Amino acid sequence: MDDLIDTTDDVALLTKNKILDNNLGSADEMAKLFNEMCIGLDDDLNHHYLVEVYKEINRN
Repeated sequence: MDDLIDTTDDVALLTKNKILDNNLGSADEMAKLFNEMCIGLDDDLNHHYLVEVYKEINRN
């Protein structure tokens, strides 16, 4: 999820489109939660099951 949400704008967009329900109150708090959730985890995005989705998003 951390790859999906980096900023308060990301939270606002996902909330507006009913993809995310923000019960924390502020978009800033929600973005902070997602950005700190995976600290310390090692993930290799080149071998992730969503690698093709990431590539497509980054092309646009």
